Amino acid sequence: MRSPFRSLALAGLVSLALSPAVAQAFEGVIEFTKTTGPVVTTYRYFVKGDRVRIEEVSSRGEVQGIMLVDTHDRTVTAISPERKLYMDVPNMRLPREVETDVKKTGEMKELAGYQCEKWTVRSDKEDRTLTYWVAADAFEFFIPLLETLNRKDEQAVFFLEIPDAGGVFPMLGVEQKLDGAEVSRLEVAKVTHGDQKTSLFEIPAGYNRFEAYAHDAVPSGPGEGTPLWEGAFSEDAARILEELLVDHPDDAQAVAGAMGSTIGGVNYKADYDLDRDGSIVPSYLDVDD
Repeated sequence: MRSPFRSLALAGLVSLALSPAVAQAFEGVIEFTKTTGPVVTTYRYFVKGDRVRIEEVSSRGEVQGIMLVDTHDRTVTAISPERKLYMDVPNMRLPREVETDVKKTGEMKELAGYQCEKWTVRSDKEDRTLTYWVAADAFEFFIPLLETLNRKDEQAVFFLEIPDAGGVFPMLGVEQKLDGAEVSRLEVAKVTHGDQKTSLFEIPAGYNRFEAYAHDAVPSGPGEGTPLWEGAFSEDAARILEELLVDHPDDAQAVAGAMGSTIGGVNYKADYDLDRDGSIVPSYLDVDD
């Protein structure tokens, strides 16, 4: 005689097998390009739980800059592979508020292997229309990522205006002025699912923190020493910033602005109005038109 408990257990297993699988949060790699005018930049997002590694990749395939983002703790760390340095990236910018009209059109098309829905966000005051083709694949990391980075560009700001947008990722985002002129374009080339090594989201061994202390005042305890923003400036810091001025002027200005420092008689914080919005985000993650 068959046990009734066994029959119930089998029925439960069959029910689970026929029901839709519970979606697990996306883990893997998203590769995409950002086009702003003639400039095309390639990025990679490595995603694992609450952590995201953002890489900017050169046309030769070399990693030029890395950002480690923890969306749970809301922290961002910038890493320079070339100089083997890292620094915390504070962001005191207030979230940008815009008046928008959002439409989820229901129109569908396939992009990057996903069925995507067309969403539009329009702002007459900002002279912008953003068109997103979004895919749903438990991309739960994306909204917290945008909130943590707190960027000021329209691609990010307008997306955060969309209600009930959790779990989706834009496979294509096109920013246009109201006259139809294209301003920027984000386009996903490839999405790869798979386990990501924890080490990807950690500062590599042997990398040094970019310290904001004078060369002749080594801190002997927390908060001690002479901060650069009080006027002293180490030779090492000056050299690094001078090199950045040649290769990455926006990054150099941001770092100098954070320190309120002067190099070669030029006060970058004052002369370039660097802290006008409280942002200290490296240029490769914050491009404006």
